[in-house]
Amino acid sequence: MLMAEVASNVIQLGSKRFFGKKVFLIAPIHHHLEALGWPPYKVTMRFWIISMVAAILGMAVALIGR
Repeated sequence: MLMAEVASNVIQLGSKRFFGKKVFLIAPIHHHLEALGWPPYKVTMRFWIISMVAAILGMAVALIGR
């Protein structure tokens, strides 16, 4: 999720610089979701879920690769 936060900033800056348009309402993705009307607890919970799924997939790939 940290990489998604950084990537959203990079995408926003690149888009504004090269195309003159914004991709997100506000640069970090969690602020963009809050600007869309998501309450902060919902954003946090979704990030937890995505992080857990990514961790499980990472462990599965590591164990399969043995």
